[in-house]
Amino acid sequence: MPLPPPPPPFSPEAATTPERKRRLRKMTWVIIAWCVLILAWMIGGAANAKCEKEQYTDACEAGTAIGVGIVGVIGFMGFVVLALIWLMSRPKDRP
Repeated sequence: MPLPPPPPPFSPEAATTPERKRRLRKMTWVIIAWCVLILAWMIGGAANAKCEKEQYTDACEAGTAIGVGIVGVIGFMGFVVLALIWLMSRPKDRP
């Protein structure tokens, strides 16, 4: 008995076969790792501020906020660069 022909590459049946299941690309994992790293850096920077023993607590808290904001801007710029690489490295066999 002959085997049935394989489904077309972009049909719903083709998407459900085991060899065509969607996997996350490597750049997706790089973007996730980047976001986790930046988030950990921001939380760590905010948590390690020693402002309660300072004479000028308002200035200390403002400096902490500025530092966390700068890390956030660095994180966003890195995310934009990684997202552009992610978009340009899309596989050709997917719609």
